[in-house]
Amino acid sequence: MFFYHVSIIIIICDKFIHEMQKITENDCSETIVRQKIKNGVTYVYKRIVRYNPAKRNTEVISSKLLGKLDASGTLIPNRPKKARAPVTNKPALTIEKKIVGISDILKFIAEDCGIEDDLYVSFKDDACVNKILDVANYWVANPGQSLSKFEGWQRLHQNRYGYLITEDIYHNLFCAVGADTQAEQLYFKARSKREGKCVLAYDTTTISTYGQRDEFARYGFNKDADGLPVIKLLTLFSLHSHQPIAFRKQPGNYPDVISLTNALKELSWLDMDKVELVMDQGFYSENNLTELLRRHVKFLCLADRRTKWVSKLLDQYRDELDSPENFNGLNTFERGYCCLNKRTFGFTRQRGTASAKAREEQMFEKRIYTYLYLDTARAAQEEQNFYSSLMELKAQMEENRKELTDAALERAAKFLVRSKRPYCGKYKYALNKESFNKEIRKFGCFALVSNQADSTFETLRTYRRREHIEDIFELEKDCLDGRTPRVWEAAALEGRFFCQFIALGLYCELYERIFKIKEQLKEDNAATKGEERDNRLLLRWLQSKSLKQILDYFSVLELAGFRADRNIAIRTEVTKRDQLFLKLLGMKNI
Repeated sequence: MFFYHVSIIIIICDKFIHEMQKITENDCSETIVRQKIKNGVTYVYKRIVRYNPAKRNTEVISSKLLGKLDASGTLIPNRPKKARAPVTNKPALTIEKKIVGISDILKFIAEDCGIEDDLYVSFKDDACVNKILDVANYWVANPGQSLSKFEGWQRLHQNRYGYLITEDIYHNLFCAVGADTQAEQLYFKARSKREGKCVLAYDTTTISTYGQRDEFARYGFNKDADGLPVIKLLTLFSLHSHQPIAFRKQPGNYPDVISLTNALKELSWLDMDKVELVMDQGFYSENNLTELLRRHVKFLCLADRRTKWVSKLLDQYRDELDSPENFNGLNTFERGYCCLNKRTFGFTRQRGTASAKAREEQMFEKRIYTYLYLDTARAAQEEQNFYSSLMELKAQMEENRKELTDAALERAAKFLVRSKRPYCGKYKYALNKESFNKEIRKFGCFALVSNQADSTFETLRTYRRREHIEDIFELEKDCLDGRTPRVWEAAALEGRFFCQFIALGLYCELYERIFKIKEQLKEDNAATKGEERDNRLLLRWLQSKSLKQILDYFSVLELAGFRADRNIAIRTEVTKRDQLFLKLLGMKNI
């Protein structure tokens, strides 16, 4: 039975095996072996063997099957191996499918409003610009989402960079952008050139941060009231194009009033000396007014009505606000009056000239337009609150509470009259009508200060347009992942702010264009009834959707690509209403 074991080869047995040996230089021998298996077929092998003196046996180095023996003992060789096919340069088949609707819209917006061109001019690195725009597109398309989901979003949507932007890549991008101050300033200057003469809103917001390595993160006034250290962002926003122009960081504990001097220098660098600045009360001070007038910058600023000269003007012209000719025709609760007065301002010269020495006090006189306003609805509310607080204070005084502060006692002495009750000897308090009536006359009043003459209520509308910058601050925090950035390094935080600034520009531009489309559709200038119906349906759809819902709607537009010996691209069809919207948006190649 041992003749049928495949694993045992007996070389010295002449009955079943015939050997031919040839000694080589390496003490190996080439052996032809016939081996018969269970089914009766005899196979012929060529083996290379070598004697191992340590084990005292023969080892098989290699074995090759030559063929098998037929019934007559003739060798039937094996079939030759199939020749390999010649190597060709035929491309491999690749199939991919990406969502292109959102990216196509945002790419068109970036190109058409000049953001993409200004980035290329400023950074001069196509890969860096594409990564910045990809991050910005993600924030616009996914309001409120953090960057932790950015990598998964890219796997479904087409991006500009061409490769997957991982967490390490966008972190390095933030560091590189934040360290490149020159590119940032060149971008701000490129954006300012597109504005020309315009009205700029200038305001600040606070950004809470967990980072402890940034010197700008300090404890100060926190608008979010979350108890974290904050970084202050100063932003220039165009009220003409509704586009952010520039931003700058500031330590979180700095007051707004001291930042205006550097803002004027920044305007000079941006070649925007002929703009009009609109600011809130936080930037009002005599020094800032002096600096604005010295530099001949047009401005409109909300003044504190408790300032002495503003309070005097209110006392002087308060009766004019009750005159019917000063009522607002669009809102009868509002009344306004403009008064012109000349005021003298002084400053200390930092450098000497031919006419003045350094550190010399110099005076000049300028005309100031003060716009006084009265909001009767607001006045009624303030009067009610003031009366309620006085009644509460009156009750506390009659109870003879000793925990009242000095301020409360001063207020009681001013607005309350004390008298002694005849029987019990206790004191009672009543309102001082003269002081009360004098105080409530200024309720609901506010003043705007400017060096430009304009109609009273047109000036008020210009100032109220400043509220758009407050809207974009909330937009940046709530929609563009800017409320509490999770970045530790100062350079990375600066770069992140810049990418959010780009996303803010894209969002504002797209929002403004959709708003204009709605206004255009409301005019109903259709030539035919069919066009009128299409416009009505599109307007109804746009009014029922937010910007995110509109972008999500176009996420069904996909592009499937088949690449082999020939390229085939299949794009999702577009309905008639969608074509009309994209056409009104400005996209020609739909």
